[in-house]
Amino acid sequence: MNKHLTTTLAAGAAVLGLAAPALGQTNLPLPSDAKFAVPAGKIEQTVKIDQVSGPKAIASHTKTLQWLMADRSHTIVIDVPTGRVKAETVATPTEIRTYNADEKVIRVERRRRAGGLPVNSFTFEAAVQKAYLEQGYTRVIGEQQVDGRRALVTENVAGGRWRSDPADTRTVAVVDAETHTLLERTTTHPRGEFTHTQQFPVNRVIDAAPENVRATMTMKPRKNVRVVVRGAKNGRR
Repeated sequence: MNKHLTTTLAAGAAVLGLAAPALGQTNLPLPSDAKFAVPAGKIEQTVKIDQVSGPKAIASHTKTLQWLMADRSHTIVIDVPTGRVKAETVATPTEIRTYNADEKVIRVERRRRAGGLPVNSFTFEAAVQKAYLEQGYTRVIGEQQVDGRRALVTENVAGGRWRSDPADTRTVAVVDAETHTLLERTTTHPRGEFTHTQQFPVNRVIDAAPENVRATMTMKPRKNVRVVVRGAKNGRR
């Protein structure tokens, strides 16, 4: 994945030391596992709201809209205070097209070999949350009701298998008690330097009817935007 795509996809999820277990030392689920793929004929729709605050943070408040099929994805990152689109990405196994509003550029990456999509399904995230609990990375500290369903409140186990920077950063999550679907997550710096809150108000699957595919999988046309193409056959321009 190129740095421009990485930056765009991270636009709504401030990378400020969000705690996570150290990869490569776990038995956690892998996003490439076929069982987490969106079934053929379906579209997974999710919404994520990120807010970052604190004296050492780059403050932001964004909403990320995502639609995911077995072979295509579409992601839009919106700045909540202004309603302005910050970034947009449409991806297939052979092409990733990314719009960056700040740079007023669309970057097109064409692959010589088909690859995976740059986003994960919410069922994969749910499997990760379940594995965290089962393997002792997190523990249950309470329960609550969310939309009439029982939900678990979890926190990372300090000093255990969980690894974060700094080491005593605290992450509290709310997951559905039955499916482990992630509903909320808050990461707090121990000295109050930053707080990163995330809400996941929409996690659903809809039919991939032609009208739904057209409505959810098409990037909006934009004028006066520079286009840069990289990759197979096209070289670079």
